[in-house]
Amino acid sequence: MESKYPLDYISEGYKNMDELEKTQVMVEFYMVGDEFDVDIVSSLLQIKPTETRQKEDFPIKEFAKVEWSISTNYQESKAISCQFERLLAQLSSKHEIINKIKSTYNLECGFNVVIKIINDEQPEMVLTRECINFASKINAEIGFDLYYYI
Repeated sequence: MESKYPLDYISEGYKNMDELEKTQVMVEFYMVGDEFDVDIVSSLLQIKPTETRQKEDFPIKEFAKVEWSISTNYQESKAISCQFERLLAQLSSKHEIINKIKSTYNLECGFNVVIKIINDEQPEMVLTRECINFASKINAEIGFDLYYYI
């Protein structure tokens, strides 16, 4: 999970802020719920998840959920739509399967767009019609996390 503290570049393997030269974008698609088998979701979607979490992985039990997610890596980017399109290439034909999984296991799904803004170089933040239409088909939320590095 992304931390909100600017010194996190240290914990992410960067030796100093100079290594973070350009703004970076990562987009994640997630499915969360109270109880479900993440391996079944992977099998039905025929996608290997980037990350899975079980309830015991959450530090605050009241907010604990089971989570299955795929994401792009952080990449230098001038437009968030580039990373979104990478996920849509994997997911767009699977909207019916996603909806069946959601209804069967009572799950919620969404997208997180995480932007590390370096030296005030902000990427274009446009959601294409394809992104909006796909999110609508699966009733997904879209969230944005912005982290500024000066």
